[in-house]
Amino acid sequence: MSDSGLSALTQRVDRLERDLRWWKCVAGLGGMLAVAAGLLGQAPAGAPVKSVDAERFNLRDAGGNLRALLGTTSDGATSLLLYNATGVNQAGLGVMADGSTSVFLANPAGRTVTELTLYRDGTPTLVFRDRNGKTRTLMGTATDGYPFAYFLDAAGNNTWKAP
Repeated sequence: MSDSGLSALTQRVDRLERDLRWWKCVAGLGGMLAVAAGLLGQAPAGAPVKSVDAERFNLRDAGGNLRALLGTTSDGATSLLLYNATGVNQAGLGVMADGSTSVFLANPAGRTVTELTLYRDGTPTLVFRDRNGKTRTLMGTATDGYPFAYFLDAAGNNTWKAP
């Protein structure tokens, strides 16, 4: 091969290497732009959200079953209801539209067996019910400030009371 042929070949290789470097730069820049576009709008995983506004929150377990509900109703009541694994409402607390508050506990079938209520006028009551839902014990304070207690049989008749 002559010197002129070797020189031409060297020039062609130099030009190909220059072009290859240019294409590598273009491909690298394109890759960086693609990564930047993918990360665009991503919120930093830092500070927690300070507040969330909603009328109702449903808490579900991994199977999608409702386990708790926090919400308001159209009449102005607010409640927190807790559900067991079978979906039965077994406990809760609420503030009614009239200002009364109540806490209740239910058996696994969902029947309320214990309820503590503070009425709007400030009078509290505590009720215990049997398995059939019949009130068996009722205690509280009357509007005149005097306490009361009633113990009832299965038919609802007083078996003991005070005063």
